[in-house]
Amino acid sequence: MATFRVIHGPQKYHDDGTYADLIRYVTSPQKVRPGGVIGAAVLPEVAELAMEAVTAAYHKENGVKLRHTVLSFDSEEQMDFQTAKVVAQKIMKFYDPRYQLIGAIHEDKPHLHIHFLMNSTNYRTGRKYYGTKQDYYANLKYINTVTEEHGIHTIAAKGETE
Repeated sequence: MATFRVIHGPQKYHDDGTYADLIRYVTSPQKVRPGGVIGAAVLPEVAELAMEAVTAAYHKENGVKLRHTVLSFDSEEQMDFQTAKVVAQKIMKFYDPRYQLIGAIHEDKPHLHIHFLMNSTNYRTGRKYYGTKQDYYANLKYINTVTEEHGIHTIAAKGETE
């Protein structure tokens, strides 16, 4: 069984260094092998600059800058790197018509997991993503549809609410 978690907290991801710090963390070569970082509506190599540019162009520098989520697979599940990459690409399609995203496949722990970073500024309208419960559950349902194609059921991490 896979678990989906939204990483958040009071005042988390608000500061000016958020893009650089978080993108550097999730794309670290110590955590991700070559080819393990993918983008949707943004090239991973320029994600920091591109996301900052969209945010600045719409004057949305205040508030949460990135939405950070993680999809973790149980170590007993047969999830390999290539399949995880396909899963990540499909999952990012849920938001990429509106938001810039990168996904990074981490194999640095006994369980494979995928970090997703989404710019909270809509690149088409400039509106901020605030994350309603309705959107959260629609996204979780979509993720479950994608993972079930590979025989894996996905649930929200215990105690997860948004």
